[in-house]
Formats: sequence, C-alpha cells, structure tokens
Amino acid sequence: YLGSMVILAIICGLSTAFLGWLFFRDQPEDCGLEMDGSPPQKLGGIDSNLGSPQNTTAKDLPLEEVRKSFTFWIFTMGMASSSLIITGFTFHIASIGEMAGLDRSAIYSIFLPISIISVITNFTSGWLSDRIPLKYLLMVLVLSLGLGSFGMLYLHETIGRVLVIIGYGIQGGVWGCLSVVTWPRFYGRKHLGAISGLFMGVVIFASAIGPAFYGISQQVTGSYDTSAWVAVFMNLVIFVGAFKAHKAISFE
Repeated sequence: YLGSMVILAIICGLSTAFLGWLFFRDQPEDCGLEMDGSPPQKLGGIDSNLGSPQNTTAKDLPLEEVRKSFTFWIFTMGMASSSLIITGFTFHIASIGEMAGLDRSAIYSIFLPISIISVITNFTSGWLSDRIPLKYLLMVLVLSLGLGSFGMLYLHETIGRVLVIIGYGIQGGVWGCLSVVTWPRFYGRKHLGAISGLFMGVVIFASAIGPAFYGISQQVTGSYDTSAWVAVFMNLVIFVGAFKAHKAISFE
C-alpha cells in the first residue's frame, strides 16, 4: 500500500493546492459577489423568499454573545451528535457487521449508497437553506441520525440496512450544508473564526469519544444495541429542542 499512498498523496496534494489557488477567495466581495444574494428588499417575484429574515443577520455577533445563545448550542449539539455517531459506527463497522451476521464485504457495501444519498442531499439542503428556516434542516439531520441508529438495531435484516443507508446518507448531506451555512447566516462573518473554532472544538471532541462510546456499549452489554438506543433518544431530545431555536436577527 505504500506506493499507492504516496501516489495518492502527491495527486491529491498538488491538485487540491492548485484548485484552492484557482478558485478560493477570502470573501465573495473579492469576486464582485454578495454573500447569499441581495437583501430581501432588493428581491422580487419568485425569488422574494431568498435571504429570508428567518435565515439572515443584521450585524456581526461576537463569540461572547453567541456562547449564550440556545440556538448556537442546539445546532452544535445536533452536528456533534452526527460526528459522535458516524465516527463510532465507522470505527466499529466490522464488529457491528459481524454481530449482525454479515461478512466484511456485505457490511462495507453500505457505504457506497450512503455516499450517493449524501451527495444528493447536500445539494438539496443547500437549495432549501435559502428558502426555509435552518432549524428545519437541523430537525431533518437529527431525525435521520435517529432513523439510522434505529436501523442499526436490525442490521441483520434488510429493512435495518435500508434504514441505516437512508438515515446516515441523508444526515451526511445535511451536515455538510449546516456546518458551512449556519454560522455566517446567523452571526455574521466578522467573528466567524472564533465561532467556527468553538463549534469545531465540540465536534472534534464528540468525534474523538464516538469510538469509545460504541466500544463501552459492546464491552459492558455484549452488543451495540445500548449505544444505538442512546443515539436514538439523544437525537429525539435534540429534535424537540430544535423547535426552540429562535430566528436570527433580521434585516430592518
């Protein structure tokens, strides 16, 4: 594998660096663009809902204020839940499949349809993020996580694998959208680095404990069912909390 890894590193490293230099800019204004289009008062007709006050902010909020926001924490907990569950599930995938009576090729085969659904969902959620309050996408995210975790309980059956594929596939696409769109949309860009840093710190911590979370479940109870039920319950709690996520400060 050494040769293939070296070749892959060279190809990915050089191509990614070139694409970054070619396409990436510090801010949309450098390209004569306005982030998320024009404010609502400049829009008309069928696009009048784009830049909805439910999804926009009038000022840049500092981290000190953001940390006191229930909305910040409910979104962060939802996305951290995804990192914990998916990392733990992936880390123990061979063992989970073995306990479900599946060989490695069978259990690994679920990743391809999951990735396909994630790509489609990412484009769809990106389109929807301009048209509906972001808390509804958060609800879809945690419901999908709960659905996939419930399917894990029946992984030995076809319906269980279908639920895992659909649930974890949808959440992957929605997570990719929310992790990029939410913070500048709600809190502006001036303090985006600090806000994103706190968010990523929580997400990385959740990702780090995910394998241990699943591993302890297997070690103590002899199966992964306990971790799956905890994941289902945890995401139902976040789903209920998402109803309390307030709108961002709107344009005046």
